[in-house]
Amino acid sequence: MPGPAVGSISGALSQGGGAALDTLLPGPRQAAKTAATRQDQPELSSESPRWARAAISVLMSAVVDIRPTQRRELRPSSTGRGFVVDELGHILTSAHRLGDATALEVTFSDGRTLGATVIARDRLNDVALLRLARRGPSAIPLGESASLAVGERVLAISGEPGADRTPAAATVLATGAGTGGNLAIDLAPTPEGVGGPILNQTGAAIGILIDGAVSAGAQRKLTFAVPIDRVKALLRNARPRPMADLLGVSEGR
Repeated sequence: MPGPAVGSISGALSQGGGAALDTLLPGPRQAAKTAATRQDQPELSSESPRWARAAISVLMSAVVDIRPTQRRELRPSSTGRGFVVDELGHILTSAHRLGDATALEVTFSDGRTLGATVIARDRLNDVALLRLARRGPSAIPLGESASLAVGERVLAISGEPGADRTPAAATVLATGAGTGGNLAIDLAPTPEGVGGPILNQTGAAIGILIDGAVSAGAQRKLTFAVPIDRVKALLRNARPRPMADLLGVSEGR
């Protein structure tokens, strides 16, 4: 079956934050089957050793569900997703899912709940940075989204909130390189996954899921993500700086 026309894809992209497709694959590839249970997760190890069951379990322990603590601030879709990115308890997520909330409740895959606050927002890129009330137990390292290529396989964390979230493999359809656009992958969009990470084959985060669209004729489903390189400055500015940096002196002196 021929792939969708360029015009139909352009229409879909306009619905998903303006991401630009670098190249259209001849046809949609079948994503690896989403694991129905944790016992099925080893199937993904055939695509990357870092996607084996044990490795995924560690990564998923840093993926959280987020809910505003003040119920009047709830949006129609009240639960978002995010992921811990460092030992200080910083969390990246989607800004629009939080509404105007500043006080949040973060739930880990094992059911534990911690408080968190919004410390920075980038509404242009639909990204928010949170900080846990205390340091998180694990974190997902950040990769280099600039190194992504069209056709590369990546992993997204989808599924319902709670312990039933599951990983799903997808193919990169657009990198946004050179256009300032967003990443696009051939994964059916799910509201529950917005704010979650896209992982490369080494298990590092290279994008934050933000939106989705269906191309004309429903021939191809698209999910969009903010390239991780675009939000590193937000995180860098929020982290405590060494005293030597504050004084403008090299640490080696």
